[in-house]
Amino acid sequence: MEIYTRPIKKLVEEALIDTPVVSILGPRQVGKSTLAKIVAPDREYVTLDDQNLLHLALEDSMGFVQSLPRFVIIDEVQRAPKLMLAIKKSVDEDRTPGRFLLTGSANLLLMEQIQDSLAGRHEPIYLFPLTNHEISNTPASKSFVAALLSGSIKPKTNAYSDTLEKLKVAVCRGGYPIPLTRTERRAKRWFSVYLEDIINRDVKAVDDIRNPDALLKMFKLCAVRSATLLEMNSLAKDVQISVETAKSYLSTLEKLFLIRVLPAWSTNLGKRLIKSPKIHLIDSGMLSALCGLTSEDWLTKPKLFGHLIESYTVQQILTQIEWIDDDVESYHFRDQKKREVDLVLEKAGLVWGVEMKRSTSISEEDYKGLRALADIAGKNWKGGVIFYSGNHIIPTPIENTFAVPYSALWDGVR
Repeated sequence: MEIYTRPIKKLVEEALIDTPVVSILGPRQVGKSTLAKIVAPDREYVTLDDQNLLHLALEDSMGFVQSLPRFVIIDEVQRAPKLMLAIKKSVDEDRTPGRFLLTGSANLLLMEQIQDSLAGRHEPIYLFPLTNHEISNTPASKSFVAALLSGSIKPKTNAYSDTLEKLKVAVCRGGYPIPLTRTERRAKRWFSVYLEDIINRDVKAVDDIRNPDALLKMFKLCAVRSATLLEMNSLAKDVQISVETAKSYLSTLEKLFLIRVLPAWSTNLGKRLIKSPKIHLIDSGMLSALCGLTSEDWLTKPKLFGHLIESYTVQQILTQIEWIDDDVESYHFRDQKKREVDLVLEKAGLVWGVEMKRSTSISEEDYKGLRALADIAGKNWKGGVIFYSGNHIIPTPIENTFAVPYSALWDGVR
């Protein structure tokens, strides 16, 4: 399997210099173990996928940690939550930076049995499925996000070529390394087995789910509704579970890095907690497999492809944000007049907007959401982008806002 350059590697290396416990967290099969071994090739590597080691970690966590060398990699640590207390005790006795490099296929900060154990001793770093920027081996310094936040996007004719054809392929294949090496049919089969494995094995490590079939059904419904407002009552009704159970299942899916919940943006912080969030699957390849989409469906299933493109772009951008180690928060925007912006980025009160269109041209109607957001943000507005399937970077009537081809997500801004 090809080894890709992961820009997040630099952050892991920096964290190991000054933090006792560093974790690489993300979905299964995205390259966490590979990255850990690349960052620390001389360390002993132990994985809790090994049933003998897992049994020891569960039955005698203190003894397990004491048996390890001073500097170690522990893989799939979410499978033994009690291990965190033993690691805490070991770190309190020896706070040397970089002692424990952990990987986890669940978000440790959302697990009640873990989240408070390592406060002040631990730095989580998130690794998601590959972006097309990484697949194309474009330097991280040339990323779209870097250009957007620095205000360096400028108009340019014929900046890219074949954007539409490349986009069709990119959104359907996603970023999991193994499916990238397979045909569409075989990739679909891989995703099916992958989900069954997670539901049958990983779920029990993070939550007490009594009906895994209902959880899987809910996830598949989330796939159909990816890039739409989260309507919990409707979701619960369709799965035939209570609203409280649906909320619990949604939390489990978040912990396992299968979905992302994008809150609503508002100038009123309180309203952000009240307005409906959007849901997105974490990977467009998985989403296209679950919805039965291929690149040939571009014209026949435009609505589904529109949702697919939005979830794809959100994931590409939010993964690029992880690379810059910056305090950028992400939202979506929708006002009472139903004017929308698919992705809102906010940093220290400053606001950027990103809208996604599947068309090869841009009209005045396409600006209305970004115009509304810019008006509300006022002096805090820094600029925005309308992604489209053309090849030119085009200025719009809105301050610091451009129509930009999707190619900028993998080739960087030219």
